[in-house]
Amino acid sequence: MISRQPAEEPVIDPSEVEGRDLTYEEHVQLRRRRWLRIYLPILAVLIVGIVVGGLPAWRAVKAFHARRIAAEAKSLLEQGKMEEARNRALDAYKLAFVEPAVIRANAQIHSRRGRGNEAMHFWRELEKLKSLTIEDRRDFAATALSAGDLESAGRMVDSLNASGQPPKPIDALLNAQVAAGRSDFTKAQEWARKVVAPDSKNTERERYLAAMLLVSMQDPEGRVLGLRQVTALARTDHEVALEALVFEARRSRSGSNADGLGSPEIIQRLESHPKAEPVHKLLALDVRARVDPLRKEEFIQQAIREYGKPENKEALAKLVVWLNEKREHERVLQLVTFDRSLGSSELFLGRLDALGALDRWNEVRQALESQRFPLDPIIQELYLARALAQMGDKVASDNRWLKARQATNGATDKLLVVARYAERAGNFGAAEAAYRQVAETSPEIRPLQETFLRFLSENGDTPKVHRQIRAMLRIWPQDPSLQNDDAYLSALRNESLEAALATAERLVAASPTSLPHRTTLALARLRLGRNADALQTFRNLNIPENVALPNTRLIHAMALQSCGFGIEARAEASRVPRTKLRAEERVLLDQILSRP
Repeated sequence: MISRQPAEEPVIDPSEVEGRDLTYEEHVQLRRRRWLRIYLPILAVLIVGIVVGGLPAWRAVKAFHARRIAAEAKSLLEQGKMEEARNRALDAYKLAFVEPAVIRANAQIHSRRGRGNEAMHFWRELEKLKSLTIEDRRDFAATALSAGDLESAGRMVDSLNASGQPPKPIDALLNAQVAAGRSDFTKAQEWARKVVAPDSKNTERERYLAAMLLVSMQDPEGRVLGLRQVTALARTDHEVALEALVFEARRSRSGSNADGLGSPEIIQRLESHPKAEPVHKLLALDVRARVDPLRKEEFIQQAIREYGKPENKEALAKLVVWLNEKREHERVLQLVTFDRSLGSSELFLGRLDALGALDRWNEVRQALESQRFPLDPIIQELYLARALAQMGDKVASDNRWLKARQATNGATDKLLVVARYAERAGNFGAAEAAYRQVAETSPEIRPLQETFLRFLSENGDTPKVHRQIRAMLRIWPQDPSLQNDDAYLSALRNESLEAALATAERLVAASPTSLPHRTTLALARLRLGRNADALQTFRNLNIPENVALPNTRLIHAMALQSCGFGIEARAEASRVPRTKLRAEERVLLDQILSRP
């Protein structure tokens, strides 16, 4: 078969047909050529113009709708509808994720919900767009402090102070918190005192936070002022009064509230506060038991009658925690049978805690392996790890600790659960591994780094403590407290003495009244043989009994002995609590006390 190609259509030149009648085919061909040559380019230009010109218009429409949705989200937030507000704000963000009003709404909503880390993502985005208002900077600073981002908080507070705008009452609290984070306790106290002053316009919540800041410091006068403010707030009807009452009740329970609320008033206010929950009523019973210890059994029975009803699982769970704290583990097992414990995770874990406290670890293992209650995999691994350790199977226990860490998938909050549980269980190796992973996962979150540092310090490994301080110093190189700690440990370990001395001299020049800085300077001078200069470091300093840290008294004693004041040195050294010293410091203490 012969294939046939279609004949090519003849091309007509318009000049050839000019002046004569055209056939139909010729007319069609000429129209087609005219479209291709003239109208098609014009149409293409029109289409491109519509697209290019229409995109900005479309973006403007989307941005308008996104801002409207963000405004709805903020309105829902003011109505207390947190979840609805969050969902609407996220809808707006998906529609226009670079719109400042949308980013601001998401930041504010996450901040109000107490989700500091999520909020920080949006505040940082808003900062990159250079769209932060003065109010945004205040909110950003407060959120950064709650999230432990001292660097961002300090940057925002510094910009507020330099803005030239009239300050607001909350600025004093923000300055106090940032100063405390920077270890500038003199400034922190000055600002905190302004917040709690009688004529301040700060809210009750801000007064409470400033008061607790003063209580946490070592200045006796500031502490008394803070305690008085907490006591005054506990007597109000404000929501923060409940937190103040809890603080007062715990002081009363420990017998350290001679200058606070009396026990009868604490009990009455805890029991009558409109927002008091079972945990607060149980705390009131604790205060009653301290006042009248012979009636302890009566108070326990009262708590069981009021909160031991199976139908109220939430109240029962709080009661179980309270009874376990009082070592009433048999009562817990009577109240929460195995079948009843399947009603909630709190009850199930409460029963496991009671069994563990009674060394019935095989029952703990059986309950977990029964799979009757679907626990979070991390929690299940933690309890199995501890049960196996108590039953003597160390290899299997270590494997469970490892699985617990792996189950966190690197989530910081979950790793902290593993670390804290391991620490309470006495498995310091597993705890250190989890804390270290937290520190490596979130290097710029200061509270997490401080948590790891606290763990290492309490477990007495000075080289590890020093490495962690230097790791933090690489992130926060301008932090005076970290600089001082690094210099002190260098001098304590007889390393880099000239650098330690230079750092200490600079820090003392900047803060002459700082005892920690003077302590480091004195130790560096002693290590370099400048004994008279070391003793001179403590001249004209009044060191109150309840202010000086143990290592300050130790170094002062060393300086006294090095200059021939042996009797005075031993007297000072005898006042140092040995248990609060590092291993290297205990060696120095023994050297002082052993010399005639």
